[in-house]
Amino acid sequence: MIVTAEDLRQAYDRIQESLSNMLVSFRVPDITESPIVEVFPFEKDEVAEQLPPGNFRPVNSIEEE
Repeated sequence: MIVTAEDLRQAYDRIQESLSNMLVSFRVPDITESPIVEVFPFEKDEVAEQLPPGNFRPVNSIEEE
């Protein structure tokens, strides 16, 4: 689980808050700082689905050669 926090205590509190509505017991064995600095949400770009102009061929035709 990845959470944003200023320090370890805040990270632990946020995990506890997030999982507090679970019906099973849990424990947090370890909290480690991640090298991840920022997360960008994925937004599907409709234009990117189209291939740019070029010399494109189906893969199966290349494998036959």
